[in-house]
Amino acid sequence: MPGYEKLKWYPIEVKRGKQTFQFKVYRLDKIISVFYIDELGRKRVLTSMEELTMMLVVEEDKKRFREFVGDSEWILLDGMCADRGMAKEEITVYLYLKAHALDEMEGN
Repeated sequence: MPGYEKLKWYPIEVKRGKQTFQFKVYRLDKIISVFYIDELGRKRVLTSMEELTMMLVVEEDKKRFREFVGDSEWILLDGMCADRGMAKEEITVYLYLKAHALDEMEGN
């Protein structure tokens, strides 16, 4: 259809040691969304704790959420109240993906 951008998605696997981490990256023009695929095949949105807490207005809600997900800098959201902080290994893999693929995608 004229006037509409095509949504593109890219399945990406990152291997670290014996583990394989899966991501799905969606791109629409200059907007890139990254989803982490967990060991059960569930798609989880990646966001930073800083970004997420900026959306919470009440300080008590921010504190409660930080206690719930732990002290991780990055959060995995699933929309079903099973949100959690990313493990160190997951963060390392995501930062590798960001440095080697996402930054390049944003430049194009």
